[in-house]
Amino acid sequence: MKRLLIIAMGLLSLPQKASAFPNCNIYAKNDPCYQACKEAELGVKEFPGSVAFQASLLKSIDLCPDFAIQVIESTISSRDYVQDGYVMLHLGVLYLELKQYKKALDLFVNQNNYNPISEVNYYNAICYRNLGDVEKAIANLNEALNKYDRQLTMTDSYRQLPDEIYRSDITSLLEQYKAEK
Repeated sequence: MKRLLIIAMGLLSLPQKASAFPNCNIYAKNDPCYQACKEAELGVKEFPGSVAFQASLLKSIDLCPDFAIQVIESTISSRDYVQDGYVMLHLGVLYLELKQYKKALDLFVNQNNYNPISEVNYYNAICYRNLGDVEKAIANLNEALNKYDRQLTMTDSYRQLPDEIYRSDITSLLEQYKAEK
């Protein structure tokens, strides 16, 4: 979850309209999310990726763990938002980490409609497994493997992306889920 908040704040630190960053005053002054917001405001003034930037954002997470979610949801609900290639996937993974599987699945459907990649089915499988539906989990892993082999994956030639998976991740989880069946 920490890595996604860092990504979200990195995106928000790019020149944008002032309304892109949440208004910290929507929180009560004694609310930990208010403090997290103020800390994040300090962080985005730093160079993205710098130690000060990262430290500030990590402190924000410690203060209010669901703050990688409030910022992202606020941004995507703004009328100026244009869908990004993987943002729904990242948001879904955050909900998955918070064990909100149905919310994660809804976001994965949205991501799949916009950009059908193997990662969507991989994380769908984890949700379905945690909801007790091993059959759907296995079906999603088989589809993830199919997409992966057709090169329908998250891609960046220069770096590994957050929430990116590899073929070995899919096959390992597939073996594990089949053994549970």
